[in-house]
Formats: sequence, structure tokens, C-alpha cells
Amino acid sequence: MKIEVVIEAALVAVLAVYGVHFATEARTLNSEADELRGILANGPTQIRSIMGIDVSGQMVNKIIPPGTKRFVVFSLRGTTLEQDLNFWGGLAALLPKESGIRFVGFCDTTACAQRVGHLYESLSFPVIAYGDAGASQAVLNADAQGDLILLSGALETISKVRWRGEDVTPASVTRLVLP
Repeated sequence: MKIEVVIEAALVAVLAVYGVHFATEARTLNSEADELRGILANGPTQIRSIMGIDVSGQMVNKIIPPGTKRFVVFSLRGTTLEQDLNFWGGLAALLPKESGIRFVGFCDTTACAQRVGHLYESLSFPVIAYGDAGASQAVLNADAQGDLILLSGALETISKVRWRGEDVTPASVTRLVLP
């Protein structure tokens, strides 16, 4: 009888320890799920990583390049790809090389990534085909509003800037993204 009580007490202690561990894990998962729900619902834009696999299959942005002052993060739509690439090529040509501004494009579909893959060597910025899910969704949410996301070199959100629209030009966006 004594051995049964000792075994039951040991099992209760083990269950208590695992219960605390699982409760902590559940809170963490719930917090992460809440954050993702916020992003999916066009909540606050928070990009923690702009690292991803580009359209040629290479890892990009593993580290933030030295001298980076800002990141301009935007979506390329497969349906308007030529216009989007012309816009960003024009904007890149207007910025001084030493500006510290880095462009990062995100493809909105696999078809976009395949089409950009054929042109990739001529682009002056990386295009992410597969990136962090939260960052990718935040970029798509901003793009649905016609916006890009302007980040500091430390990946802090500075603002959203409208770039899609009849009245928007590369020159007008250049003025808004310069430090």
C-alpha cells in the first residue's frame, strides 16, 4: 500500500511539472497565433525579417548590409509585373548609390516568381519568392492598400507610403523614402 501512495505522489508531481511546461507553451503559441491573426486582419505592420529565398533559389538578406539606413519593402504583382518593375527600376535610378536605401520586393504568386526569374539578373534589387510568413503577409496587406512599407535599417517600421496609383511617380516616392 505504501509503494502505491509513493508512486501516485510521484506521478502527480510529474504531471504538475509537465502541466506548468505545457501551460507555458500554450500561452506562447496563443500569443504567436494572436500576432498572426492581427497581421492577417491588416493589423499593425511589423516585419521582423526580410530574409528569404529569392527567385533564383538563393538566400538573401541573411544579414543587414553595412550602411543600410532604410529598407523599402514592396510587393510585385504578377498581374502588373511589367509596370511594377518599370516603376522600381525608375525609382532605383533616381537614388544616389550611397543613399543607404535598399529595395526588397516580394512576389505575390509563384507565377510572379517564375516570370521575375527570367529577368532577375537585370534587376537592381532582390525579389523574395519565399520569405517569412508574417513579413510576406504584412507586405501583401500593405500592397492591397496600394502601399509599400518603409523600414529603418534596424527593421523598425517607419511608415507606409502609397506607391500604387495614377498620380504616383518614382520621383514622388523617392522624396518620401529618403532619410
